[in-house]
Amino acid sequence: MNYQKLVCWGDSQTFGARTYGCYPMHLVRILNEETRYTWITNNLSENGLTARDLWFRIAREVPNLADFYSACLLIG
Repeated sequence: MNYQKLVCWGDSQTFGARTYGCYPMHLVRILNEETRYTWITNNLSENGLTARDLWFRIAREVPNLADFYSACLLIG
């Protein structure tokens, strides 16, 4: 088991639509620098996603995720 796998859900801010990189990319860089582990992120963010959309999407996607033990949810 790899406990350093992180799945991220969110809207365009998390996806990185208006920046030079997405939040999960920066998060994994910081975690790799500040801990002794090697982290992996899976960015499942989507532009235009609303909190309601995300609620239903997570219910569909969580059962299909294997070997993920941490999640980050960012929606605005």
